[in-house]
Amino acid sequence: MIQSIQATLSLGKSTDTYDASGKILEEKEVGQISKAQVIDVLNSFLGKSKQKPPIYSAIKVNGKKLYEYARNGEEVEIKERDIEIMMIELIDFSNNEIVFDVKCSKGTYIRSLCVDIAKKLGYPGHMSHLERRQAGRFLITDCITLEQLENDDYSLHSIDDALCGFPQLKLDDPTPVYHGKQIKSDLTGQVAIYDNQNHLLAIYESTGQGYLKNVRGLW
Repeated sequence: MIQSIQATLSLGKSTDTYDASGKILEEKEVGQISKAQVIDVLNSFLGKSKQKPPIYSAIKVNGKKLYEYARNGEEVEIKERDIEIMMIELIDFSNNEIVFDVKCSKGTYIRSLCVDIAKKLGYPGHMSHLERRQAGRFLITDCITLEQLENDDYSLHSIDDALCGFPQLKLDDPTPVYHGKQIKSDLTGQVAIYDNQNHLLAIYESTGQGYLKNVRGLW
C-alpha cells in the first residue's frame, strides 16, 4: 500500500520520540546549507532500503510494544525493516525547516526518515509536522471533518471497496482460515482472503518465508 505524505523536518534539535512531542536529546546550531544540498540528500533516499523504526512506536518485540520498553527504560533490539521511497520532493526550505512530499511503502516511519535526512546533512533533527495525503486508494479529499462526523454527515464505504487495493487470494477450501492456520503463498504484504463465493474471510500478511499468516479474521 502506497502512502503519500507531506512532512516538515526541523533541523537543530533531536528528540527521543523523533517528533516535536519528545524530550530534547541534542541541540546544534545550524550552519549554511544550500537548497542543492537538501535536494541531493532527499534524492539519496529514493528506492528500496532498510530503516530502523523509532523506539516510541507500536511495533511489538517479544509480545511487547516498543514504546513500553522506552517508557520503562528497558533496552531492546530494534531490527531494521525493508522500506521503499518511490518519490521524495522538496517543497520548501527556510528557517532551518525542510518541507517535503514523499510517496512510500506501508511500514515506512516518516519520523525515522526525518532523523536520517538530518543526520546526512550533519545535524540533529526531528519531525515537526505531518499530513497524510493518501493511503492506498484513499485521498485526503475522501476524509471527513470531526464536525461532519458529529452531525452524521458522511457515508460509509463497503469493506470490499475499502480493501480493493489489497492483493487477493481466493480459496476453494477456507478451513485453514477458520483455524487461523498459515497459507502457502508467494504474495507479499497484506492480502485479502476470499472463499470461492467471493466472501471476504480475513486479512493475512506475508511471513517473508513463502507463507501468509492471519492478522485479522472477518467472518
